[in-house]
Amino acid sequence: MGRPSTYSEAMAEAICDEVAAGGLITEICDQAGYPDYKTFRKWRTEHADFSKRIARAKEDQMDYYCDKIVRLNASMNADNWQYVNAQIRNTQWLMGKLKAAQYGDKVQAEVTGAEGGPIQAAITVQFVKTNTEG
Repeated sequence: MGRPSTYSEAMAEAICDEVAAGGLITEICDQAGYPDYKTFRKWRTEHADFSKRIARAKEDQMDYYCDKIVRLNASMNADNWQYVNAQIRNTQWLMGKLKAAQYGDKVQAEVTGAEGGPIQAAITVQFVKTNTEG
């Protein structure tokens, strides 16, 4: 059976379900029975509802990743802790990149004056006498 190239609601739903369950779009598109990546991009461009559903599925994917971290943490033991810890850190990093506002590191900049005091503001006005004789 060839790859589907005609958009269908059933295929769109299957793709969204896979994404929400943690699937990577490129890996989904590599599977038999799914459209290739080029077709996926075309569908997303041509079908606004599909694009919105994929965006929602990506949000659901973050819930999946949170659950994955909890499962990984629960599976950690003395023999596998380094491997599991690396998986947790990589998943956290990915979440921080995909949804920085929600899962990224909080960066806060604070501006202060000298020695941590308030910023001093000053305006200097200088009057210059001009020679108006011609």
